[in-house]
Amino acid sequence: MKLVATVLVGILIAIAIQNEGIIRALAELAAFIVVVFTVRKHRKHRRHNEMVKIEPEEIG
Repeated sequence: MKLVATVLVGILIAIAIQNEGIIRALAELAAFIVVVFTVRKHRKHRRHNEMVKIEPEEIG
């Protein structure tokens, strides 16, 4: 998934560099949205993994 997001952002940046006007603005917006969703998904996944690793203490 990270590879797909990275490739997509690269393509969108290439489009933004080569074009002007509304096409450039839309490509930049789409790249930003992909990055935001990727970061949110990574944080959510990391938080879930940290919660799973917590084990209850043994009562002595």
